[in-house]
Amino acid sequence: MDQILFTQEDNTSFFEFKGDVTLESILYIFVNYYMEAPTPHLVWVFSYGSIHYFEQAEILALIEAIQPYHQYRPEGRSAFVTYDELSDEMTHHFAELAQQEGHPQEFGFFQSREEAVAWINMRG
Repeated sequence: MDQILFTQEDNTSFFEFKGDVTLESILYIFVNYYMEAPTPHLVWVFSYGSIHYFEQAEILALIEAIQPYHQYRPEGRSAFVTYDELSDEMTHHFAELAQQEGHPQEFGFFQSREEAVAWINMRG
């Protein structure tokens, strides 16, 4: 069973997952919580072992499902915090496919929430 904690601080929404993460749970939390008060920046925190292997078709379906929400964060950043190799690989694969599909936001990959927040707040 997955556990999801959703919080917002300033201009950033945080999605923290523990347990088994499904693509349905990611989309559910995004649509049902984030859309209540969209922020330009997102931080996705996946606890150790929470992400399992997803097929490319599943990832593309998620990318397609969130496409309409890009309008709420035209210059936003998405940071992924992972603690294991598979979660890191899956988030990188998601970002690569999202960019190929025209996803306009910038992606960052980190090993701590603090690093992710620092990157979100850094504007070059």
